[in-house]
Amino acid sequence: MEEIFESKNIPDPLYVIDFKLKPHLDNMQKILMEEDANLIRQNLQGTIGECMEYAIANNIFMEVIALAQSDYPQGMFVPCLDFIIELASHIQSMPIIHNDKMHKSLLQVNKLILSYIKNDMLDINDPDSLNEQVRTILDFMKMLTHLSLDRNAEIAKFFIEEASQYARSRGTQTYVTQQILLEFFKKV
Repeated sequence: MEEIFESKNIPDPLYVIDFKLKPHLDNMQKILMEEDANLIRQNLQGTIGECMEYAIANNIFMEVIALAQSDYPQGMFVPCLDFIIELASHIQSMPIIHNDKMHKSLLQVNKLILSYIKNDMLDINDPDSLNEQVRTILDFMKMLTHLSLDRNAEIAKFFIEEASQYARSRGTQTYVTQQILLEFFKKV
């Protein structure tokens, strides 16, 4: 992906997203989904495939989230979050929420969405703005809800997060997912 941004004459952001970055994300998603399907067919539930292991070890998910967070080129937020949503929703061979790096990635998305809403980076009340970004945020919340309800033992991992070392010593916790919903509804 780095070679896309090295040129000083960057083309239209939508062109870069649609014809340079999205094909890479789609290819990664296809590879990881095929690997997952093969593991399921071989009855290897609970196993991490080589491609997923590589993606996790090399922080690919955090890199994708960083692209979403920077929204550079403008419009990266939606395809990057869609990539995360699709993988988290459909990977079946491993308990994706239990993987520390994937869990941290999903929590980072939670925080990103909360900051978008809190800092008025989305105009929720503008009907023209009720677009792909809002749809993507709602899809992410739906995915988290689905994963949490399907796997009750894992629910606390998304609804409770210890804020900091200081907060841990005091037993304070933040509820990022609920904050997202409250901020969202305050703006509607």
